[in-house]
Amino acid sequence: MGLSFFKVPKPHQFTYVPRYYDPEKERRDEIRRELEKEPIGTNKDTYVPGDLIRNVGFKARHERFDADSHHKTLRRRSQLLTMAILVTLMVLGYYMFRDFVPEFKTVLFGK
Repeated sequence: MGLSFFKVPKPHQFTYVPRYYDPEKERRDEIRRELEKEPIGTNKDTYVPGDLIRNVGFKARHERFDADSHHKTLRRRSQLLTMAILVTLMVLGYYMFRDFVPEFKTVLFGK
C-alpha cells in the first residue's frame, strides 16, 4: 500500500551550537532592551487614569494626519500633472485641426 509516484523529501534537522554563551551579557542586554522600551521619566508604578488612552489616541491621530497629508500632496501633484497633460493635448489638437481642417474640407466636399 506504500505506492507513491513522487518522492516526498523529509525535513532536514537544523542544529546550531553556539560557540560562546555569556549568561551575564544576555541578562545585561535584556535589561537594556527593557529600559529602551520605557520612555525616560515614566514610572510604571504610578497609574494615571486615561493616560494610556489619551497618549495612544494622540499618537494614532498624529500619524494618521501625517499619512493623510502626504497622500493628499501626492494626489494633488498627480491631478496637476494630469491637467497639464490634458491642456497640452488640447492645445496641440487645436493647432493640428486648425491647420488641417481646410484640407479635410476640400478632400471631403471637393470645394
